[in-house]
Amino acid sequence: MSEYGYSANKQKYLNRLRRIEGQVRGLQRMVDEDKYCIDILTQVSAATNALEAVAVALLEDHLAHCVAEAAAEGGDVAQEKIKEAERALADADRDRRVNAIVQDLPEEERNVISLRFGLTGDEPRTLRQTGMELGITTEEARKLEAKGLERLADSPELEALRPAA
Repeated sequence: MSEYGYSANKQKYLNRLRRIEGQVRGLQRMVDEDKYCIDILTQVSAATNALEAVAVALLEDHLAHCVAEAAAEGGDVAQEKIKEAERALADADRDRRVNAIVQDLPEEERNVISLRFGLTGDEPRTLRQTGMELGITTEEARKLEAKGLERLADSPELEALRPAA
């Protein structure tokens, strides 16, 4: 069996992931029991933060073990491991920044944009599905999406995330 960066802390990771799994089951129960939206969202945020903490720890272990080991060996494998780590860091940073920008939208627009583009961790929804889920018409969902996208298009923070031409 291969040794990976997380191997020394495998049990710790498994315990943390089991606790997160319990949080997600609790979320399912809250939805099933028709709990208040904000209470559910608070718990989603807690589960997301816990999962992000696991991701950061795994990345740190990967850098300290897999990347460092490959760098010591040198050659093409080292370059590929370094590129993998750079991509993982860039993807995580981009996702965090996009979510932060979307959070600045007015609540109705943020909800529509989050559902339409799968920013909640679920599959992206159609306008019709979004409207049904939010209790608004498809046309209202379309208008809110258009307003939100217009605000995002004007966002200097989002402009900074676009790749250079």
